[in-house]
Amino acid sequence: AYAAAKILDSSIDIKKLGALSLRGRCEKIASNLYVDVGHNELGAKAVAKKFSQEEFGGKKLTLVYNSFLDKDFKAVLAALKPVIEDVLLYHYHCEGRELGGELINKALNELEISHREFESSDMNDIKEAKNGKIYLAFGSFHLAEAFLKEYYASKGL
Repeated sequence: AYAAAKILDSSIDIKKLGALSLRGRCEKIASNLYVDVGHNELGAKAVAKKFSQEEFGGKKLTLVYNSFLDKDFKAVLAALKPVIEDVLLYHYHCEGRELGGELINKALNELEISHREFESSDMNDIKEAKNGKIYLAFGSFHLAEAFLKEYYASKGL
């Protein structure tokens, strides 16, 4: 992107670029809901570091998660394990891409992370924000889009 901008305007200096606020990067959607479009171990480590900070008081997250089969989801889950209480496996369709399915369940079992399938009642719990839990929807842009579409629809938006 920088190279293209430089072609259009040679006076652009990347050193003068301030901090960027990118949608979907540990974005707070509601008091109890965050979304991160992380899909690799590095992204998971950054999220784990953020949720280890004092502002969260050591509170563990409920992870809303799924991953494409070709990703290293075991490394992602291992990186997030210190900050998650449990995992809700969120299913969505993406044309031409296969989700990790049973291999994600196997990885969660090997990592000894409590997990189950995401249910419609979970969306109600997230929407009502009364159970004291903090939720993190973490995964591909496709997961974030599908989850947020369902979340906003459940709120009538």
